[in-house]
Amino acid sequence: MARVKLLVAAGSLIALTVVFLSLQEHQVVPQLSKIPRPYRWTYEPVRDERNLGLTEAQCEEAFPAQDAEIVRAREWHATNGGIEEEQVRLWRDEPDKAHGQVRVLIYDGDIFVVGEKQGVVDRTRYLAGLSMIYRAITAIPDPRVLPNIEFTLDRMDHPNPEPQRPGRTAWAWCRHKTDNNTWVMPDFNGWSSSSWDTVGGYRAFRQKSKPFLTPFKDKIKKALWRGQLDVGQKISVIRSKLLEVSKDKSWSDTAELKWGPREGV
Repeated sequence: MARVKLLVAAGSLIALTVVFLSLQEHQVVPQLSKIPRPYRWTYEPVRDERNLGLTEAQCEEAFPAQDAEIVRAREWHATNGGIEEEQVRLWRDEPDKAHGQVRVLIYDGDIFVVGEKQGVVDRTRYLAGLSMIYRAITAIPDPRVLPNIEFTLDRMDHPNPEPQRPGRTAWAWCRHKTDNNTWVMPDFNGWSSSSWDTVGGYRAFRQKSKPFLTPFKDKIKKALWRGQLDVGQKISVIRSKLLEVSKDKSWSDTAELKWGPREGV
C-alpha cells in the first residue's frame, strides 16, 4: 500500500514537471486582453444623479470645477485678514423686511438656526437653502469631521447691493462681480420655493420634463428664457433689457413669467 502511494506521488510530480517544461518550451503566456484592468469610475448621470454618497475623489471626477467659487472666496478672505464676527452678523439696521437673512451655526456635525431677520422675499427660500446644507452634511459618513462654523445666509437675489456694505460676508445664491466678500452656494430651487410655485423642486421638474426631452443636437437653436420682472418689489433693469433686445428675434424665445395660476407659468 505504501508503494502504491509512493508511485502515485511520483507520478503526480512527473506530470507537473512535464507540464511546466512544456509551457516553457512553447512560451505559453496569458493574453494581455484577458488580464483584468483596474476599474476606473466615471460619472453616469442616469445611474448617479441621486447618489449622495460619492467620495471626494468621485466628486472631483464628476464635477472638476465644483469648488471654484469656494476656493476664490477662501483665498480672497485669507489675503484680507480673515473673517471677523462682526462681518457675519445679521444686518438688522436694514429697513424693515428689506433684506431677509438667517444666522446659521454648524457645530459638531449638526446645523442650528441661531437668528433670523425677516425679508420681503418668501422665507421658504432659505428654508430650501438650509435643507440643501443639511442634506450635504448628512451625506458625509461622519459629519463631525466638518469644522465648526457660524455664518449668515442671505436669501435675496442681491446679497450685497449697491452701495455695498463694507466687509459684509454672507452665503448667497449669487454675487455681483465686484462683490468679493459673498460666498456663493447652490440656488434654492433644489426644493420648491413656495406654496404658490407650480414648477416644483428641481427633481420634480426634471421628472415632469423627461417625456419632452430631445437629444442636444436636435434641440431648437434659440435662446430660451422665462423669468419674473418684478424682483424684490422693483422691476429688474437687466431682465427688462433682456426682453427688450430679444423681442421678436428669430433666435429667441423669451417671455415674462407670472407666478400664480399654472397657465401663467
